[in-house]
Amino acid sequence: SSRGSKVVKRGVLRAGRGSQAGAYTCAAWVQMQEGEPLLVLGTSQGAVHAYVAGSSKKAWDVAEAMGTGAFAALRVLNEPEGLLVAASADGVCIMDCTEGAMLQSIPFPAKQKKKGAPSCLAVAHGGDVVLVGHAGGLQLFQGSPLKSRWNSGELGGPPGAAAFSPCGQYFAFSETGSSVVRIVKFEVKKHGRGFSTIVHGVGKFD
Repeated sequence: SSRGSKVVKRGVLRAGRGSQAGAYTCAAWVQMQEGEPLLVLGTSQGAVHAYVAGSSKKAWDVAEAMGTGAFAALRVLNEPEGLLVAASADGVCIMDCTEGAMLQSIPFPAKQKKKGAPSCLAVAHGGDVVLVGHAGGLQLFQGSPLKSRWNSGELGGPPGAAAFSPCGQYFAFSETGSSVVRIVKFEVKKHGRGFSTIVHGVGKFD
């Protein structure tokens, strides 16, 4: 029984009554070089908010960071530098969590935007490779600044999950509605002024 007990609520975060922030759709913790870690939240209206963990005070917010499309995922790109990568229905962006500054934005083509928010987001160790899954397939970004290096084209279904190996040479993904997981090896090579991305399947299991 809960009779006689007392529930204390601390640091309850709300999207803001009467605001256009929308519901929170994804979250990530970012450990800053100095001070408390930040809880960064993406919303269904394309906004990104950051709160200081110890005090629950808002550190910063960015309205329509990539547009009004819902954010699907946030991942730490480089924790010592406080960099975060975010994927929304409008595209992919990199943010500096010190002030909430937008460092880079990569809009999706109009045709892709109509297919909705990304289904998954993965970052390789070191933050130099980013993988985004959406209804159009898998898209691999690499470099600084990030550039699209490879696109799988449409798969049997939107990737439901994706992850890089610790060595950063492989990634694995599943397709929504399927129990099959595929493992892929990739290599990005620089030649002259350009890059070539070599991708080939290693195996699958279910």
